[in-house]
Amino acid sequence: MEPRPHESHLVVREVGAETIVYDRRSHQAHCLGPLAAAVWREWRPGEAAAQLTARLGPPVDAVAVEVALRRLARAGLVERAAGSRSSASQDFCTGGGCLPAASPARP
Repeated sequence: MEPRPHESHLVVREVGAETIVYDRRSHQAHCLGPLAAAVWREWRPGEAAAQLTARLGPPVDAVAVEVALRRLARAGLVERAAGSRSSASQDFCTGGGCLPAASPARP
């Protein structure tokens, strides 16, 4: 997966089922699970979570997309308009266990 033109400061690598995003500006690495990577890759600025959920299709639900967007925004990987966050909070479960939508990579 390649970063979008306005994200040229990001280095993106797929490692197994996860996506590692390194930000050259902040010198932080983020490990995205499959859902968070899909949300990050497919989200369009200004798009509502419900719209993205519809594009991603089942089995993804709007709550999971909203949580992923909130965590990606907190990590500095997407910019969302003020007031676009919901109060939903959960972790995502994959075959390997439950992981946050976007978590800092640790050495």
